[in-house]
Amino acid sequence: MANEHLDFFKPPTQFNRGDLQYGDIRYFADATINASYNCLDRHDPQKEAIRWERDEGGMEILTFGEVLRKVCQLANAVKTLGNLYQPYKMISLILITTR
Repeated sequence: MANEHLDFFKPPTQFNRGDLQYGDIRYFADATINASYNCLDRHDPQKEAIRWERDEGGMEILTFGEVLRKVCQLANAVKTLGNLYQPYKMISLILITTR
């Protein structure tokens, strides 16, 4: 059933592993998947992805194509910062956008 809704680079051979009682549950543990691809790339770029009401009134709508472009812009900006991987440390990136 998951194969009908998600695109896997390597399909899962088991559904879940672990136990909810101990909080160590893992779904599709042996699969390889790209979350960004499944959330953005595989959808019609003209289709509505996000809709929200602004605090000052009015509605804002972004298509999957617009969201994908913004994600790519952010990814390229983060790349310019160099290697951010640091084991055992949480790295936060705060974005402030204005119109």
